[in-house]
Amino acid sequence: MKRSHTMNGAPPPIRYRRSRNTHAGGQVSQPRIRSHRSARRPGLNAYQSRYLKASQNSMMTSDWPSRPWTSEEMLKRHLRKVRARVRNASENDDWLKRFYRLLENNVVGDKGLVLQSQALAADGTPDTAARATIEALWKEHGRKGICDITGRRSMRDCQKQYLVTTAKDGEAVVQAHVTERNPDGIALQFLDTERVDVDHNEDLRNGHRICMGIELDEATRPLGYYIRTKSGANWENRGRHYKRIDAKWISHGYIYDDPEQFRGMPWAVSAIFRLHQLRGYTDASLIRARISATAGGFFTTSDDEQLRAGDTTNAVDDLIMDAEPGVFRQVPQNLQFQEWNPRYPQGEFPEFNGAILRSAAAGLGVSYHTLANDLRKVNYSSGKMGAGEDRAAYRTYQRYLRENFLDWYFHLWLGIQLARGRVVVDGETLHSGHMERLLFRDWVARSWNSIDPVKDGKGDEITVNNGYDTESSIIRNRGRDPEEVWIERAQEFKRKRAIEDQFELPPGTLSQSATAKPTVPPPPVDEPVTNKPADKVRALTRALRLNPRAVGFAQARIAAGRFDLESPWELTSKEEKALLETPGRYYLAEVPDQTGSARWRHPTGKIVDGEFVVYMSALEEIREVVLEDDAIAAAAGNLQALMESGEQDVAIDSDNEAEETDSSSNVDDDPKPDEVEPNFTEVGD
Repeated sequence: MKRSHTMNGAPPPIRYRRSRNTHAGGQVSQPRIRSHRSARRPGLNAYQSRYLKASQNSMMTSDWPSRPWTSEEMLKRHLRKVRARVRNASENDDWLKRFYRLLENNVVGDKGLVLQSQALAADGTPDTAARATIEALWKEHGRKGICDITGRRSMRDCQKQYLVTTAKDGEAVVQAHVTERNPDGIALQFLDTERVDVDHNEDLRNGHRICMGIELDEATRPLGYYIRTKSGANWENRGRHYKRIDAKWISHGYIYDDPEQFRGMPWAVSAIFRLHQLRGYTDASLIRARISATAGGFFTTSDDEQLRAGDTTNAVDDLIMDAEPGVFRQVPQNLQFQEWNPRYPQGEFPEFNGAILRSAAAGLGVSYHTLANDLRKVNYSSGKMGAGEDRAAYRTYQRYLRENFLDWYFHLWLGIQLARGRVVVDGETLHSGHMERLLFRDWVARSWNSIDPVKDGKGDEITVNNGYDTESSIIRNRGRDPEEVWIERAQEFKRKRAIEDQFELPPGTLSQSATAKPTVPPPPVDEPVTNKPADKVRALTRALRLNPRAVGFAQARIAAGRFDLESPWELTSKEEKALLETPGRYYLAEVPDQTGSARWRHPTGKIVDGEFVVYMSALEEIREVVLEDDAIAAAAGNLQALMESGEQDVAIDSDNEAEETDSSSNVDDDPKPDEVEPNFTEVGD
C-alpha cells in the first residue's frame, strides 16, 4: 500500500477521529489524536532525521538562528559592539598584540613594500631613465613627515597603520589631501573608522542611498563617504554633522566575505569570545597559583571550649597571624593550626591553554605554534608545513595592501606629479599625456629566509637553468629589487678591481667570485644539438661572445683618428636606435636570445656628426660592468691601449683567438673598404 506524502516532502497530515466510546455519564470522550498509519511507520522524529540535522528544531538547537541575515543587517546590528570589544582586547590581550606584531613584521617588514617602476617608452621598450626618476621621487615622498599630513608617519608606517587598522577594526579608511604642505602637493590622512557612521542610513532623491555612511548608486558602487566632523560639515542627519568626500579621494579597504558587504568586520570576530574567556581563566589561575604558593591555614580547637569574651590571651585579634620567612610563632593555648593548601596548578593549565589558543589561531588565520610561540612539539616537517601556510597568508595580505592602498595612492600621486611638472627625464618634462605608460609598476615585498637554504638554493638554480623561472623572479621572491642587486654586484666588482690594482694583486684575486655560475660553452660543431629541452636551454643561454667585427671596426676608427679620450660617454635613445641599424659593427658582444637571434650589447662609442666615434669612457664602462666574459673586457682594454699609444695595430688577446676564428666564420673581421656608411646626419650629439 502506498504511503502518502505532501509535495514538499513534509510528513503526512495528522488525522483526528472521535471515539465511539462514551463515559458512564453519557459524555462523549475527548478526541484522540492519532497519526496516519502510526502503527506501521516510524515516529515524527525518526522521519525528520532523514533530512539535514542542521535544520532540526530541538532543545539542543534552540539558541541557533534559523533565519539567514544579510551582511548589511548583521553589520548594522553588531559591528560597533564587536569593534568595541576587539579594541578593548587589543589593548589588554597578549595574544592579539602578538598577532598584530606578526602582521607588521611579516607582511610589511622593516622597509615596507618598495616601488619598482616598470615605465615604458613611447615605442613600448623599457624606459630606464623614467623608471629611475619615478622611483627616486617616490622614495623621497615616502620619508617621514612628507607622505603623512600629520608629519608623524613614513610610507612604511602608513602601510603598517593600514594593515593593523584593518585587522583590528575590520577596515581602514584613508583620505588623500591635495595640499601645499609638501613639495609633492599630496598627503595621506588616516581616519578613525567610527567617523564613517554605521548608523547613518537614508535614501536620497536621486535614487542613491546612504548605507552605513557610504553613498551607493543603483549598482552599489561607492560614490562618496560621509565623514563625521565638527567643522566644515556639508550634511546633517539626526543632529549629526557630516562632510561628504568623493570616493576618488578615499581608500576604504576591508576583506570581503559576502557578496553585498559594504563594511568590514574585525578579523578576530570568531576568536574574541574564546580569547576573552581565556584571559579571565588565566587571571584566575594566576591568582589561585599565587595563593597556593603562600602558606596559610586556620586555628581550630581540640574540644568544645569556646573562647571567653574579654580573655586577652585568646582575643580574636590575636588569632590573625602573618607568616614571615625564618620566623616561627607560638600557637595560642588550646588551639591547633590546620594547613590549607589548594595545590594549584597540577598540570591541567598548559593543555587547556593550548586547546583554546589552537582554536583562536585558526580564527585569526595563523598557525598555533606561531601565535602561541610554542615550539616544544615542532619538528622539521611540521614546522616547514606551518611556516608555509603562514607565509601564504602573509602574501595574501601583501596583495591586499597593494591593491587597496598602494596602487590607489600611487595613481593619485603620479597624476599630481605630472601635473606639477616634477617628472623630468633626460631634460624633458613629462606631462599628463604620459600617464598611461608611466603607471606600470610592481611592488617588492618583504620575503622570508629559507628553512633549508642549501636545498632551496639548488632548487632555484635548477629551475632557472631549465627555463621554468627567471633570475629576476627568484630575486623578487627574496624581497629584493633585481636591478638593485645587479647594480650592487657591478659596483662590488668594480671596487674589487680597484683594490686589486691598488695593492698590485693578481687579477681575479678578489673580482673572481667563488660562487659565480660557470658559463655553459656552446655545443661542438660536429655534434648536433639534441632535442632535449635542457640542451636547448643551455644552447640559448650561453655566455656573451666577443664580436671581432666590432673590434676591427673600432681599430679602423681609432687609426683614422675618430676617438675621444676625455668626454664622458652617454647614449640616448635616439643614438642607440641609430646604432642598432648596423649592430654587428658597433657592439662588442653578442648573445642569442630564446628565439635564436642575436642581441647586441656594449657599444664601443656613438655617432657624432654622422660618423662613429670610439669613446675611452665607453670602453672603461665595458670593463667595469662586464662580468660574463673576460674576453670582452680584454678586447676593450686592448682598444684602450691602442687609443693611448697611438699605434694602428694592436693584436687581440691570444686567449680569444680561437673564439674570434669561430665567430668570424659568418662575419668579416674588418670593415670592407667600399662598405657604405649609414646616414647619421639626422642624429645629434
